[in-house]
Amino acid sequence: MTLRVGLASLGLAACLLGCGLRTDPDYSPVCVDDSTIAGTGDTGTGDTGGIPTAPRVGSCQDPIDLPAGDTIVVRGSLGGCSGVEGWCGGTGAEDVYRIGSVSGDVFVDFLPQETNFNPVLRVVRGEDPCAEGGIEESEVCADIVNSVPGRGFYDQGGGDTYFIIVDTELGESGKYAFEVRFGDQAFEGDCYDAVEEQAIELMPGGNFVWEASLEPKQGRLDSTCSAPGDEDIFDLVLTGGGTVTATVEAIEGDIVPIVSLRNDCATESELSCGPSTSANFGSSTTTYLVVDQLGAGKGRYRLSVNF
Repeated sequence: MTLRVGLASLGLAACLLGCGLRTDPDYSPVCVDDSTIAGTGDTGTGDTGGIPTAPRVGSCQDPIDLPAGDTIVVRGSLGGCSGVEGWCGGTGAEDVYRIGSVSGDVFVDFLPQETNFNPVLRVVRGEDPCAEGGIEESEVCADIVNSVPGRGFYDQGGGDTYFIIVDTELGESGKYAFEVRFGDQAFEGDCYDAVEEQAIELMPGGNFVWEASLEPKQGRLDSTCSAPGDEDIFDLVLTGGGTVTATVEAIEGDIVPIVSLRNDCATESELSCGPSTSANFGSSTTTYLVVDQLGAGKGRYRLSVNF
């Protein structure tokens, strides 16, 4: 199914300096188009006689609803001013999409062949993407580096509402497209393709220490610990039965790393997760160990595994 969204670009001539919702102390408000806010009575093209104007379709006040359950492709275009300021450093125009209550994971993947600017992806769990301080409740808030591809996974419990916000830097414009998939199995192929060449091979009494970096981008799998950021995925090869204990710590940067022990890429196969975690295995097996992160930051970690 393809959802085609044709949104008119906002003109720079209608821009006014104004204050937005971002609470970041480094934020400086620029280019807010007040005509996108319901009830202002001014479209930027002349006096409306006090009659409130309707919010732009795709604005924070009038998000576009997406159907849940089936794989869909969403297409749109952006340009001009921002209706709400400063999300994830995206000071330009934005489109807001809403997904109602679904079960399982939500997968967002930008399509590079149909996206011609560097979008900023923000995903918010809740009821109001415009709420003051709502940035603190984001599942993830990260630039999509190198233009595209950019992807995100979000573990959605029953009854939750998600808002997908495609934002731009001021002055950027163009078309974009992203695919939305649903379900715990929707991202398994991406997970398998990302398994590290370096396997962790242990026999009882063995240990493994590893240092590496995580990048400020979306990851390829999720965790019951709600860890949507970049991760490292390892084959864990065990010779004999016993208990695996794994611990991870940040040694540089702003990441909050966790370890996930799991039988498969799917979230429901996870055995345990956390900064330090363990699981018992009755015999020789090959499974997965994942170093993940609670946000989408950049930093370096140290992993220690004992069997």
